[in-house]
Amino acid sequence: APHSEGYEALRNAALGCQHWGDESEESGSLMARVCHDLYEIAKTIPVLYGGRVTLGYMLYLEMYRWCSSLRATPDGRRSGDYFERGFTPSRLHPQHGATSVVNCMKWVDGSEIAANSVMNVTIPLKPEHSGVFGDYLRASAESGIGAFQINCVTREELLAARENPEAHRDIVVRVCGYSAQFVSLSDEIQTEFLSRNFYEES
Repeated sequence: APHSEGYEALRNAALGCQHWGDESEESGSLMARVCHDLYEIAKTIPVLYGGRVTLGYMLYLEMYRWCSSLRATPDGRRSGDYFERGFTPSRLHPQHGATSVVNCMKWVDGSEIAANSVMNVTIPLKPEHSGVFGDYLRASAESGIGAFQINCVTREELLAARENPEAHRDIVVRVCGYSAQFVSLSDEIQTEFLSRNFYEES
C-alpha cells in the first residue's frame, strides 16, 4: 500500500524488526549480503576506458526532490517521509547510540564500496565528552566509513536558532556534502535536518 493508513499493525510489526544500526547479526549480515551482491553486479558493467565500477552509497540534494514522490517502504517509512543517505541508520529508530551506528559498519567490506559512501551522525559535544571524542573519531575512521559527516549540536540549539537567527549565526552544520550556517538554509532543509537522529552519547 502506498500509505500506512489502515495498516498500522503491519507498520508496527515492521518497526519492531531488526534494522540497520542496531548491531544485530540479522541486520548486519543482510546489509553485508546486499552490498556484496551489488558489488558483484557492478563488476559486470562495461567501462569505456578500462577499470571497473565501484558503487558509492550516498545521496545529496536529490533526497529533497525524491522523498515527496517515493511511496511507503517496507521498513515502516510512510509515503512522502524523508529517507536516509548512504549508511546512515533510519530516523525511524532514534534509540541507538552513536557508537552503535558506527559499530554496524563492521559488517560491510570496505574494499567493495567507494570512498564517497556516507554516514551522517549528530551528537552534542559537551565538555564531559571531550576526552572520548577523539577515540570516537578514530573508531569511526577505522570502521570503513568513507565520508563520515558529523555534527556536534543539539536539537534545542537549532530550534533556538530558527526562532532567533541573528543570535545564532555561528552555528555551522554539515548538510549533505557541504557545510553551511544553519540559519542560512531554507525552511525545507532546516526541517529535514531537525528530523534526523540526534544521539545523546557517543
